[in-house]
Amino acid sequence: MEEGLDLETLFTFKKWKLFIQATLGTLILFNRRRSGEVARLRLPDFYAATGSEIDKDVAATLSPLELNLVKIFKRVQTEGKTMAVPIILTPLHQKCLDVLVKCR
Repeated sequence: MEEGLDLETLFTFKKWKLFIQATLGTLILFNRRRSGEVARLRLPDFYAATGSEIDKDVAATLSPLELNLVKIFKRVQTEGKTMAVPIILTPLHQKCLDVLVKCR
């Protein structure tokens, strides 16, 4: 997906469409979610993504590896069929979504 990041400078509709499909596909696979849940991600939800701030009680139950992962990944809440659904964003997903927002 790194090659798609030149979308900002060499914009074509074909590249745009492939980049969107690749980003959506990897988000669905990484999160093991239904496509509709990930596709419903809205801009305000993306901007409200939470990172390393977690409750002290929850932090006490996490392993050192899990605490490090909380610092790296971001969590976004989006609407599911019946309730809010969390979507985890890797740093690459964050970068791809930033490019998509910038080029829209």
